[in-house]
Amino acid sequence: MKKIHFDGRFWVKFFSTGFFISFLVSFVPGVYGAILGIGFALLINPLSIILKIIISLVLIVVSIPLCTRAEKILDKGKDPQNVVIDEVIGVQFVSIWFNLFQKLTIFTFNIPLWPLLLLIYGFFDALKPFPIKRIEKLYGGWGIVLDDLMAGVYTIVSLIIMLRIFS
Repeated sequence: MKKIHFDGRFWVKFFSTGFFISFLVSFVPGVYGAILGIGFALLINPLSIILKIIISLVLIVVSIPLCTRAEKILDKGKDPQNVVIDEVIGVQFVSIWFNLFQKLTIFTFNIPLWPLLLLIYGFFDALKPFPIKRIEKLYGGWGIVLDDLMAGVYTIVSLIIMLRIFS
C-alpha cells in the first residue's frame, strides 16, 4: 500500500484543487470550483462587509503564490483546469458586495441572487472578454487569480444593472 506524504506538495494540491474536488469530478472542474465558492460565500454572507473584504484579501494574497506553485507541481501548462481556488476566490469576491439571499423578480419569478451570480460569473469566466484574456497571460498565479477577479468585476457590474432594473 502506498503511503501518503503530507508534505508541501500535498497541501498545495489539496487547497488549489478545492480539497481535491477537481480530481474527483474531472468534467468541467471550474464549475465545481464556482459551486464551492458560492458555498463559502453563503457561509460568510452574514458577516460585515469589512470582514468579507479582509477574508477576500487574505485569500487573494495566499492564493497567488499557491497557484504559481500548483501550476509547476501539476505540470499541465498555463492555468491548469484542476486549479479551482481561483473560481472560489472570484465568486467570493463578487459576493462581498451583495446579500446573496436577496431576491430579484424577473418575469414574475422570485430568484435568489446567488444562482444568478453563479450563472453570470460562469458566463464571463468562460467567455473571457477584454481584458480577461490578456490578464490570464500574466505569470503564474497572477494570471490564474486575477483573470477570475476581472470576471468577478464584470459580474458585479452586471448584477448592479440587474438590481436597478428588476428591483
